[in-house]
Amino acid sequence: MLVKAHSSRGLGKATYLALILSLSSIVSLNVVLPSFIVNLGGNLIILGTVYSLQSFVRPLARIMSSIMSKAISRKYTIILSIIARLIAFLLLYYANNVIMVAISMLLLALAQGLENPTFLSSTADIITNSEIIAMAFGIILSIRMAPSIIAPILTGYIAEILNTRYVFLSGLILSLTSLLFSLRIKLDTSVELEHNVKSNYLKGVRNLISREFHLLCTSTILLFMVVSAFQPLFSYWIVEELNYGYIFLGYLLSLGGLVSFFSRIISGWLADRLGEINVLIGVGLLRTSSMIILAFTHSPLWIGTSYILTRLLMAAPPRNALIAKMMNKNLYDVAYSTIGVIMDIGRTLGPFLLSYITKTFNFQISYITMALLLQAYIISLYFLKREMKYSV
Repeated sequence: MLVKAHSSRGLGKATYLALILSLSSIVSLNVVLPSFIVNLGGNLIILGTVYSLQSFVRPLARIMSSIMSKAISRKYTIILSIIARLIAFLLLYYANNVIMVAISMLLLALAQGLENPTFLSSTADIITNSEIIAMAFGIILSIRMAPSIIAPILTGYIAEILNTRYVFLSGLILSLTSLLFSLRIKLDTSVELEHNVKSNYLKGVRNLISREFHLLCTSTILLFMVVSAFQPLFSYWIVEELNYGYIFLGYLLSLGGLVSFFSRIISGWLADRLGEINVLIGVGLLRTSSMIILAFTHSPLWIGTSYILTRLLMAAPPRNALIAKMMNKNLYDVAYSTIGVIMDIGRTLGPFLLSYITKTFNFQISYITMALLLQAYIISLYFLKREMKYSV
């Protein structure tokens, strides 16, 4: 009963933290930043480079996060991430050149890097003894991402009725509110180490250098190359190439956010029953289908259908649950920071590569390339499934 009560209180903390961090997500920068950068004198190459630059800061921030969560506590690591986000919105509001936008995006990457491992490690500590690990991750992540349901529509209206800078001002106000609420949260300073610390640490290191973890890293890089490149290119394609406007894009992204809210929970539920890797493979199959459709259509109906396909299954709940099962609890901070760095390698390569392909060829070739990368992702998961020693 005491363990259950402790888990309930911890889950409450994770939920409260998710709600706090979700506030600044009420505005969607992906709706406006691509065109904002171009209007300041950028182009597709600069757009891809600016997005890729974020991934030079984010991995360093993830490493810092695993250290800071033990040195100054998880609470203050989260507070620093919110402060970085607040400054980024302030700079975006006053930005009059691409360099200021780039600095702002690096600060946002710093905020994400500090926040993500701390948030995931706290959640993993709470739910690892549960029988529904993946579903619990899905619920918490859905709460964290809930604003994405309305954010694109709200952002689109703000950008078109007022102007883009009011989007940044809204983000600034929301980040300040998030900061004030974060001062009240209580989180454990770190994961309590067991008596056999050295043994657990060495076991954790062996897990980190295992073939299974390498294959998980490979699949993660391939997926994030596609994920990181797709959103800015898709937004630019809708607004600038097809001239469908911010509001159409906003409604489409909001619908995708609504689907994602439920699909994170469903993906976790399926992973607990069918196995994490099977659901991750399903993610690849659906997104491959989406890229193929986008490569051969300009129809709003088919564009909407293909975008929703990318939202029907989500990779985060099964992936985070798989990491929690693979790794020793004492190294959760290190494990989630490491996989986060791997994601950032994909985020670095993806936007630059795909924006170059789009600039050199066209959007059709870019979508086909993303489909091929997703096939490589599925193959790596197939080999991972063969390597895993426990049932998936």
